[in-house]
Amino acid sequence: MNAYTLGCILTNSKAGIAQLVERNLANLCHMAGLTDITIHSMRHDFCTQPLKKGTDIYTVQRLAGHADIRTTMRYVHALERKDFEALENLHDFN
Repeated sequence: MNAYTLGCILTNSKAGIAQLVERNLANLCHMAGLTDITIHSMRHDFCTQPLKKGTDIYTVQRLAGHADIRTTMRYVHALERKDFEALENLHDFN
C-alpha cells in the first residue's frame, strides 16, 4: 500500500478501496488475535495523536480531509473528556 492509497482510506475518499482494506484488516487482525482495530479506530488515532502532540486543529482538519472544523473538534472534545476523567480519578485517592 502506498501513501496515496493510505491517504484515500484515512480521508474517506475512494470508498471501494476503504471497504476492501477494512475487510482485509479485519481478516489480518483476526488471524493475529487482535481485537478492536478498525479503519475507524486508525482514523481516530490519526486525528488524536497529532492533537496530543500540540499540532493545531486546522492542520489536523486538512490532513483528515474534514470539510467542517466541527468534525475535527470531536477529537478535541474526546481529549478534554479524558483529561477530566483523569482529574476525577486523582480525586478518588485518599
